[in-house]
Amino acid sequence: MESEFQSLECATASGEDLEARAELFASCVQISAATKVVPMLMDNAAAIERKWLRMGAYVLIILGAFAYVVGCMALPNIEDTLTSERTKQNR
Repeated sequence: MESEFQSLECATASGEDLEARAELFASCVQISAATKVVPMLMDNAAAIERKWLRMGAYVLIILGAFAYVVGCMALPNIEDTLTSERTKQNR
């Protein structure tokens, strides 16, 4: 879609800005997909009969979902760091 704007000479982004938008979009898609799984996991946890095990399952689901969101948002920065380190090593 951006290429169409560029062909009209009305680009909305370029270079690094375009890459940042693509990475943000990819992270949002991954997080959106995960939000469809969490309710199913919560329903499964609700079926656990023992109260403490059920509460533990809820805590693990919530912490896991939080860690996944943080990981998705941090991934572009991690990739950039690894790429710059590889570039330094190859010089």
